[in-house]
Amino acid sequence: METVLFVLVLIFNPVMNGEGVRVSDIGPLDPREGTHQLVDLIEETTGQEVHTILIEVDGFPPGFTGTAEEYFECRTASWDACFFGTLDQAALLEDYFPVRETSIDEIWVWTSQGMVDGNPEFQWIVEEDEEPIFMMGLNYQRHYDLAWHTFLHSVEDRIGWQDSRLLEFSENCGNTHFPPNTEYIPYNEGGYNTGYDYNSENVVTFVCNGIEYTTDASLWNYSSADFYRWWMNELPEEIWRYRFGFDDSLIVKHMSTSLGAVKQ
Repeated sequence: METVLFVLVLIFNPVMNGEGVRVSDIGPLDPREGTHQLVDLIEETTGQEVHTILIEVDGFPPGFTGTAEEYFECRTASWDACFFGTLDQAALLEDYFPVRETSIDEIWVWTSQGMVDGNPEFQWIVEEDEEPIFMMGLNYQRHYDLAWHTFLHSVEDRIGWQDSRLLEFSENCGNTHFPPNTEYIPYNEGGYNTGYDYNSENVVTFVCNGIEYTTDASLWNYSSADFYRWWMNELPEEIWRYRFGFDDSLIVKHMSTSLGAVKQ
């Protein structure tokens, strides 16, 4: 590839109790492994080379309002109800992303459920000194395939549903929530909170990228993860290049950092 995606990955992984238990110790995923799997998916399906810089932080991100003990108590009782503030994007950039020399295209932030809620599928274009940087929040209270789910939403959200290329592809090949053998509901008509039927036995005929299929979910092994992989493989190059900011019609400048770009 003529372009390389450089990603700064921040993993907030504090000790939560006196026994030294960290967030990554109680799962359901290890953020480092989640990063590797997401990078592998991107490289496998798009051919896009991704270089990551992983920084593990012994603490919670700016904006966290509870204590480590409170968070541990909540996590051991319920995985989906632990809300302790909202990520402070400006403070995060100030603390962990000084403007230096080497180009960084975007930032991935691994943190807890509540810290990344309240934003469209956890992505933001953050502006610092009039130079926007794309930030994607990843939730380490979810399973590995849902990191892929979040990434697919970032493809949709960054290009925008007003774009005819994405609309046509979604109508023919499905989207993050609706495989092409299920009933499609546009996100702006309630589809954003429905769908998820990746193992449907409903047999339909559809045409994706000029190829006609008559199939149920066996095409992606009745699996959400394999559907995400199939969808990414079908994604036209012009759309994923847009997602990464390599399309000339998307004006995204690059911020810089002194951190060396090393594939980990």
